[in-house]
Amino acid sequence: MPYLAENSAVTNLIQDLEEFDNREEEEERPGELSDPASSPLDGVSLDNVTNRLQMAGLDRWVARLKEANEKFIVIFTNRNSQQATIVTGATKTARQDTDAAYRAIVKRLNALAEVNGDTDYLEIINNLNNLIDRQKTILATRKTLNAKKAAQKPEGGGKPDDERPGEL
Repeated sequence: MPYLAENSAVTNLIQDLEEFDNREEEEERPGELSDPASSPLDGVSLDNVTNRLQMAGLDRWVARLKEANEKFIVIFTNRNSQQATIVTGATKTARQDTDAAYRAIVKRLNALAEVNGDTDYLEIINNLNNLIDRQKTILATRKTLNAKKAAQKPEGGGKPDDERPGEL
């Protein structure tokens, strides 16, 4: 279930159990006869009985369930608040700013190398080129691995045919 639907179900369950526990009179049930002599409570009538959960040993379980559900609501609310503060598109904007700064550096380095000669700028240009080549290799490897994984997966989402045991 979605979180809020599950929380509602648990809250309703707790309310129903607490109502059952604190109900003054038991409802008449059709087809049942109340015979105090045959009662499992040794002649104690179920009318006006409270603390039914305690008698059944469920009172601590209900208390723990209620406490855990309240903790969940606090955590869920805090997570929601944190997610609400996240600026959508901040990563894309930062990436675009970084790309623009990179292009500006490359443009300046190329212009300086052309005007002043490339000997003074060769080391930084080679370092940047090596970094770029390494990143391109990593991206190409990831792309290849992902393509291989996609090719091995059958459309149904199960195991590839070659992993099936032999037929009987």
